[in-house]
Amino acid sequence: MAGRAFALALGIGALYSFFANGVTWALGCNRAMAEAAAEGEFPALLARQHPVLGTPIGAAVVLGTVSTVVLLLYGLLAGTNEDLFWSLFAFSAVIFLLPYILLVFAFARMRRLDPARHRPFRVPGSNGVATIIALVCALVLGMSIVLFVYTPGEGMQWPVAIGAIAVMVIGEIVIRSTEMTRLRAAAVG
Repeated sequence: MAGRAFALALGIGALYSFFANGVTWALGCNRAMAEAAAEGEFPALLARQHPVLGTPIGAAVVLGTVSTVVLLLYGLLAGTNEDLFWSLFAFSAVIFLLPYILLVFAFARMRRLDPARHRPFRVPGSNGVATIIALVCALVLGMSIVLFVYTPGEGMQWPVAIGAIAVMVIGEIVIRSTEMTRLRAAAVG
């Protein structure tokens, strides 16, 4: 009985953590998307903000819409609730981990190209240490992504892999489309 109660408490704590972190991640993503859209890197719709609060409404609505579509698509592919949860969890983890691989390499590159710049936090050591740190971080992130896409004993998680590739392709299409629109506007104006 005590083991069952502990497992239930642990499950509730894990779900609370997922929801609490999901909100902060979504808010951070919305803010970053709105800033990029305000700079002309994404469609202007994503830059719309609440007139009083300054919160990114356009990005939040698009995120909610895309999340709903993804949830429905994965719901059609999943056989059970457990499959649905795992597919969505693995998919979102892959999507959130991929940019960090590029960020750790950007850290090492910026450290090498602009070593004199004042930064609020500085990792001690030489550029070689920074490169080793970046490689280790990228390796851990890469292995994590592989384990979300390929589960030992079960094989490839094709919905996760296809979903991640589709999101990256769609993202690149949106970015290129926005760049072309900006270039056309600059040529006319």
